[in-house]
Amino acid sequence: MISRIIIAAALMCAISLVEAAEENSTFPAAGIEGISIKIPAGEITLVGNETNEIHVEQQFTFNGSTNSNRENCAVTFKTYSGVLTYIASHNNGQHCKVNLRLTAPKGLSVRVFSGMGPVRVSGFAQAVGVDVKIGNIQLQEIGGDNLNITARSGSISGKDIKAKNIKVDCNLGDINLEGLTGTADVFNHNGRIALGWEHAPKSGIVDIRSSKGNVSLTFPVDARFVSKIKADPKTLTNEFNQSAPDGFSLNIKASLGEVKLLKPRI
Repeated sequence: MISRIIIAAALMCAISLVEAAEENSTFPAAGIEGISIKIPAGEITLVGNETNEIHVEQQFTFNGSTNSNRENCAVTFKTYSGVLTYIASHNNGQHCKVNLRLTAPKGLSVRVFSGMGPVRVSGFAQAVGVDVKIGNIQLQEIGGDNLNITARSGSISGKDIKAKNIKVDCNLGDINLEGLTGTADVFNHNGRIALGWEHAPKSGIVDIRSSKGNVSLTFPVDARFVSKIKADPKTLTNEFNQSAPDGFSLNIKASLGEVKLLKPRI
């Protein structure tokens, strides 16, 4: 009973601090299970680490001048049902741009929506979702069950991606992810796809689709899979000449561009 009162008090404290936040603030993460960010424009940086607090830094910019368009942004910053929610929107028809940096416990889930600007997410061990209209996405040390990425225009890059299931949908831009260990569902309409596995999945499906752009997949030498490839044989390089029904399924469909299945280079 006492522990519940303490947690409830800490959560109320967190909510009050969040609602009052203007530039920088730090508050307990007790009772918070996830983070949801939505801004129309600006840089977003989310860092997960071994901490029990959440630290927020906000910087409003316009034409290179810091905090000059604070009045142009309507900001809602509250906790709803255990999800810390930050929403910035245009105020009175004015342009809103906010650079946001947030540090939080690595065990929180993350969801990011951005209209324009780069997004960087690192160090989280739960589900991560990023949706960007225009801007590059950088990922590092991402775990959890699911990683979902949607990008209309911009490159997607990542290292040490240990999520069990990865889904990427990109309209225009290159995709480069390294250190994979799980399954993948990746589509790129226009741009290169380069994926590298540290450990190949033992089962499941790796589904790769490319309308225009080269595809390069690197698997460990002991990877076991059954492949189904729809691509021009003249542009196909396959360093794996075995079929292992007890492994994972690899499906590749490439309309225009080279396809390479490679072993790691020493």
